[in-house]
Amino acid sequence: MTQISVFTLDPPEGENAPHALLEFLNDNKANDVQIDLSQSLSVSGHHLEVILSAYRQWRGAGQSFELTQVNPPLMERLVGIGTPAQLFSEGT
Repeated sequence: MTQISVFTLDPPEGENAPHALLEFLNDNKANDVQIDLSQSLSVSGHHLEVILSAYRQWRGAGQSFELTQVNPPLMERLVGIGTPAQLFSEGT
């Protein structure tokens, strides 16, 4: 069974380059991944680019990659700009 690794995107991290997110993803390539957005009211373009790229990579490897705890206004904005609906967990 594959381990699930969770990264919480904190508001200050959301305003800066995605160094912590990239480090987390590099350290968890063999695991299913959840990105917790419960603390985020927005996602920077740099973070979204990393998230979408990682999503494609994880799916291509047959692994789970999803965004969790996304507040409804943020989810609407992300879907509105073309973020795949499959990226969001069903519990969001």
